[in-house]
Amino acid sequence: MGFSPDGLPVVDQVPGLDGSYWAAGFTGHGMGYGFRMGRLLAELLLGYTPDGYDLFARSHRSAFASERFG
Repeated sequence: MGFSPDGLPVVDQVPGLDGSYWAAGFTGHGMGYGFRMGRLLAELLLGYTPDGYDLFARSHRSAFASERFG
């Protein structure tokens, strides 16, 4: 199982690869989050900033503040 520092799934852009996104850290709840993450990723790929993105975006979460990406 994949875990994130704060227990929530993580969705964000792949650093250095424009138009590429990743989703991980479902903490054993992949089926429950699967539909929502699929929709969120599809909206991001279409150029929208979907409702709820801030909740799952790595770049908006203090649990990832000490990490350096890109």
